[in-house]
Amino acid sequence: MQVSDTISVSKNVYWVLLLILLASVPFIFNGYGSEEDAWGLIVTARQSLNSGVYEVSRLPGHPLQEILLIPGHLLPSWVLCLFTLLISLTGVLFFINILKHFNIPDATSAGATLALTPVYFINGTSVMDYNWAAALIIISVYQALKGRWIFAGILIGMATGFRITSLAMVLPFYFLPVAGADRVKKYFSFLIASGLTAFILFLPPLITYGSSFFTYYQYFPYPPLLKNIYKASIGVWGVPGVIVLAFSLILIILRKGMSHKGQLHMQLFCLIILVIYSLAFLRIPQKSAFFIVMLPWIYLLLWQALPFKLIRIFPFIMALSTFFIGLNLDDPLRGSNPSYAAIEFEASGSKVSLDILKGPAIADKEKRCNKIAYAKDVSDVLKNSEQQILLIAGWYQNEIVFQTGTFETENYRVVYYEDETLLKKYRDKGYRIYYLPEQNSINDMRFGRTFTDEYATPLLLKAQFPQAPQQSPVL
Repeated sequence: MQVSDTISVSKNVYWVLLLILLASVPFIFNGYGSEEDAWGLIVTARQSLNSGVYEVSRLPGHPLQEILLIPGHLLPSWVLCLFTLLISLTGVLFFINILKHFNIPDATSAGATLALTPVYFINGTSVMDYNWAAALIIISVYQALKGRWIFAGILIGMATGFRITSLAMVLPFYFLPVAGADRVKKYFSFLIASGLTAFILFLPPLITYGSSFFTYYQYFPYPPLLKNIYKASIGVWGVPGVIVLAFSLILIILRKGMSHKGQLHMQLFCLIILVIYSLAFLRIPQKSAFFIVMLPWIYLLLWQALPFKLIRIFPFIMALSTFFIGLNLDDPLRGSNPSYAAIEFEASGSKVSLDILKGPAIADKEKRCNKIAYAKDVSDVLKNSEQQILLIAGWYQNEIVFQTGTFETENYRVVYYEDETLLKKYRDKGYRIYYLPEQNSINDMRFGRTFTDEYATPLLLKAQFPQAPQQSPVL
């Protein structure tokens, strides 16, 4: 395969990106995202601004994003989500350019496929860091291919400032095709630039927390196998996407090789990325979004291996996966509401629905709305309560604190999860201890003991539970 020295992006590419932008805009107007960490970024930024002391939203920190949000969180939520959307599409544009660099057929459809993959599309409409890091990595790869290795290193360092795992990209970068014979020199300059940039960006958490910042939250037991399989498949590509992807892999095996012979260096680059981040996911398989960093390189390999007629349908399949035929959590507080065309059933103790009319993006939008409404109801109870309350909020904590404006006052305290010692302390001080739905069992799971129900009772709101049993407090 010959490598092109110049890049020419047709007007069709910009039309495709404009259509995807217009399709995404309706999803940026419901808060900061469906993930609790999206709201945690804003809560932490607000605290840092008020105190004048930098704080991480979660260890080991995402310093570039967190520092930018200290003044940035004063902007409307939709503006911040729009910034994420724009950087996501910029990453798509550079991904198309990478494929054009190698003369890989139908690069535009590869970019559209990436943009419309459910997990990429959804995270492109929130303030979360996944797409920021992935886009910076894509741009960095393109800069290295064009010989700008120092700039590529700076970009990888910046991506590390959004997600520390981005620094692992320095390993596969060695295998990128290099013009000329000075591979080692160029790679060394890239290492220096990426390492120095990352070090500078992580000085704030190092100064604030010392070496203890270099850790991560691992509160809960390893998730069940079925959930991990879901997160690594349907959670990433949606139902139609997984079916077509499985068919494509079978076809590649039957064809016994690539239909378009690519450069060995680039294929090694992609495969090493998949190995590194697959192992990282297996170690901590918490979220489907961990696959976002791998998506461009999966598609680059597929576009070299699959026949032209098949790759042309991928964008349409991903659009179908994003907007229709979703396997969604059926929960009025933190999930979506099934349509009349949904088939409802139970999986791993949760109610889910296979909904022909609501794909993951639409379900995520409803989830954002439902969580915001619930958090507001809970915050109103806390602010108006005449009794002292300790609330075990779990995954609702950040959105509730955003609504209340603080973690605690003289009358209430909102905690994530707490051990038995603290619960006993607050009970003895006269606090009424409540937990939000499911958080009692998760609090027990967090500490490996069964004790939460001994100290706490469910906080039931009349708006959600009009027929609540008499023995449960309804506020």
